[in-house]
Amino acid sequence: MESKKGVFEIQFNWIFVLAVGALILLFFSVIVLRQKGISEISTSDLILKNLEAILSGAEVSRGTVNLVDIPKTEIEFECSRYRIGKISKQFEVMSIFAPRNLETTKLITWTLEWSLPYRVTNFLYVTSPETRYIIVGNSNFARKVFNSLPNETQKDIYNNANEIVDKDDDKVRVVFFGNNAQIPGVFSSMPKGTVTALKISGDESKGELNFFDFENSQLSNKGTSYYIRLPALLGAIFADDIGTYECAMKNSFKKLNVITQVYNKKTNDMKAYYESRQDQCSQYHDDSQISLILSASNAFSLPNINGIDSASRNLEQQNNQAQLFSCALIY
Repeated sequence: MESKKGVFEIQFNWIFVLAVGALILLFFSVIVLRQKGISEISTSDLILKNLEAILSGAEVSRGTVNLVDIPKTEIEFECSRYRIGKISKQFEVMSIFAPRNLETTKLITWTLEWSLPYRVTNFLYVTSPETRYIIVGNSNFARKVFNSLPNETQKDIYNNANEIVDKDDDKVRVVFFGNNAQIPGVFSSMPKGTVTALKISGDESKGELNFFDFENSQLSNKGTSYYIRLPALLGAIFADDIGTYECAMKNSFKKLNVITQVYNKKTNDMKAYYESRQDQCSQYHDDSQISLILSASNAFSLPNINGIDSASRNLEQQNNQAQLFSCALIY
C-alpha cells in the first residue's frame, strides 16, 4: 500500500514539475514576444521618421535624383499615406508617386516640377533599383519618356513586347506606347503582384492611361485614368496602382486650384491698374483663360484636363505678349 502511495506521489511531483515548467516557459515566451513586438514597432517608427526626412528633403530639391541607403524594410504606399509594419504616416502636402510595395535597402527619389503653365508643385517619384522599367514602343515619344527616366533606375526599351528578355528581376513595370498591351510568357512564373503594366494613349501634353496587373499569365485591366503634361505621365509609370495615382493627381489639382486663385486675383488687380491709367497693357491681363483653369481645377477629370490644356496654352501666349510689350507678367 505504501509502495503504491509512493509511486503516486512521484507521478504527482513529475506532473507538478511539468506544469510549473510549462507555465514558466509560457511566461517567458510571452515576455519575449512582447519585447519583440515592441522592438519591431520601435524600429518601424525610427525608419518611418528617417523616411519622412528623406522624402521631405527630396521633394523640395526639384530636378534631382537621389540614391539613399535604408535598412532593409517593406514600405507600403497608399492614398496620401505610407506604412512600415503597423506604423503609418499621413502626407497631404506632397505629391508622391510610388509602387504599392517596396522591399529594398536602397531608395531612388526623383523630383520634377509640374507646371500648367505656371509652377504648381513638385512631383516626387519613389522607386528602388530592384524594379525594372520596360518601355515598349518605337515612337519619338516613347524614346523621350525612356530617356527621361533617371539612369539610376533599371530600364530597357524595346520596339515590341516579343523582344523583351527576362533578366530574373524582382519586379517589372511594362509601359506600352500605342501598342496592344501584351506581356510575354517569360514573366509567367513571376509571383503575383510583381509584374504590372501601363498602356499610354496620347502625347506629351495629355492622354489616357490604362493600368494592368499580370495575373494568371494574362493582363487584368484595373481601370482607366488620364494625365496632363509629362510629369503626370511619369507619375503613372512609378505608381503601379490606379488608386494611388489618382489620389496624388486629385491632391495636385487641389494645389492647382489654390495657386490659380492667387494668379487670378493678381491678373484682375493688374488689369484694373492698367485700365485706370488707360494703358494698353490692360488687354494682356484679361482673366478669361486663367478663370477657365480655376474652374476646371475643381476636379480631376478628362473634360477638365482638356479645358486646362487649352486654357494653359492660351495663357502662355498671353503672358508672352505681355512680356513682348514690356507689361507686367501674369506669372
